[in-house]
Amino acid sequence: MLVSVLLPRFDLAVTLAARGIRTGDAPAALAPVEGAGTQIGTPNAVAAAAGVRAGMRTSEALALCPSLALHPADPLRVRAAGERLCVALEDVGAMVEPIEEGLVLLDERPLQRLLGGREGVLRSLAGAAAFAPGLRPRLGVAEGRFLAVLAARRARPDRPLIVESERAQAFLDDLPIGALWPIASELRESLEELGLRRLADLRALGRIAVRDRFGQRGEHAWLLAAGSDSARLVPRIPVQAIREVLALPEPIATEQALAHALRLLLGRVLARPERNDRAPRSVLLGARLAGGGSWERQIALREATTAQDRLELALIPRLRELPGPIDQLAIELCALAPADLQTALFRPAGVERAERLAEAVRQVRAGVGPGAALRVTAADPTSRIPERRHGLREADAP
Repeated sequence: MLVSVLLPRFDLAVTLAARGIRTGDAPAALAPVEGAGTQIGTPNAVAAAAGVRAGMRTSEALALCPSLALHPADPLRVRAAGERLCVALEDVGAMVEPIEEGLVLLDERPLQRLLGGREGVLRSLAGAAAFAPGLRPRLGVAEGRFLAVLAARRARPDRPLIVESERAQAFLDDLPIGALWPIASELRESLEELGLRRLADLRALGRIAVRDRFGQRGEHAWLLAAGSDSARLVPRIPVQAIREVLALPEPIATEQALAHALRLLLGRVLARPERNDRAPRSVLLGARLAGGGSWERQIALREATTAQDRLELALIPRLRELPGPIDQLAIELCALAPADLQTALFRPAGVERAERLAEAVRQVRAGVGPGAALRVTAADPTSRIPERRHGLREADAP
């Protein structure tokens, strides 16, 4: 059985707590992110009761709730709080898989003997996740990933929701189409436009009919609605972050001052002994805005390097994207490549090319994601439909 630990409205709660604002006092939501249009972020319960939803345009949200207060997003603080949540659960003995900020999955079986059965496991997890005031965790227990997350989203803060196998399908059938959280929103909207309101309606159509109409994504949605969730848990591998933060004596906004601060930070982070001659494949550049909130960018490098001049060429132009003066600058080295190892004097033909190709694949995945480099495999070579003859799957670097 999998346990889902959820801290609702995590990004908003962390942002408001940093500003000393209580989440439920008045209508509030996260302001639109710089460069992402006019769509607001997560609203609190008061704003949601007035009809405000995440992704809604600012004008529409203010029309529904004129007293709505918009607060600048703080991704740096939210990411740090998400890391604290994972570490707190790992300290209990769990191996966790982060799904999104404030939502993680873990397997309860290895913990039952350690913590005294299911009751002890749930009690320990709830205590570990409640590491900040105003954040009350919700726990869901089920056999599959999809069911466990849905159970947590419908659980109460002090009452874990356990979905046993024999009533899993009945639990799913009564849920709305919008509950298909792993499915893209465009497909969910298309299903609702066809008049499907519940997962039972989708399941009644049949797997073949849904696949013929919506393809592989539709078939995946049908399998989830039918309770077929075979995805296994993929626990994260905790790594020590190599990060440096520079607190500025006063807010700065000029390009020359920002570039100087960046050079100082690069010198410090590259001199960290725990780097151990490893080179970053990508760099996370963040800043705390003087007017409130924070800003961050993930910069993928063309190749792993520790040359400061090359890192400056990649990072300094990104400072022009800052929306205002900053009073803190941070750099974190990500996806570190292994240090150079001594190789054999005589190497078989093709080994060097394979190693360079493998490094190129790892570099692309570090910048774009694990689904950036896929392998073409034969699925149904004899099919009359060309799209079914081959498929894409994730594969280890060659």
